[in-house]
Amino acid sequence: MYERFASHYIYYNGKIYPLHYIEVDDSGCIKGVYPLMEEIAGTVFCNGFIIVVPKSISEEKLRTSWSVLQNVYSYTDLGKILIKEKFFLLASPAEQIILYQLKHSSSEFSTCNSCSNGDIQRFGSFSIQRIVRNK
Repeated sequence: MYERFASHYIYYNGKIYPLHYIEVDDSGCIKGVYPLMEEIAGTVFCNGFIIVVPKSISEEKLRTSWSVLQNVYSYTDLGKILIKEKFFLLASPAEQIILYQLKHSSSEFSTCNSCSNGDIQRFGSFSIQRIVRNK
């Protein structure tokens, strides 16, 4: 069984995918990234960016990577920095992953925060939340 997460942008292995969804299997591995052409039942939509992070990454490296985003104020600039810095590249497609949602802090007050666990970190104009998957 797969879980699907869609977003305005997905950052996965050095590329930005606009209006795509990602499928994650029960073991926490990516099965694919696909264009979002229509609504798909059971797909969770997350505002802003979904960033795919290898589960093996250390907490310290994760914090260091997030701190680079302190002075970023637009999704365009965010995408450029993620690609330039080559953040969070996976060693193989079978590697287990964690999904994070990045969105403008002002959008945090929207009515739908369904895919986050409420653990919000703020960096510049963005908030970062780990996406909780059903297991």
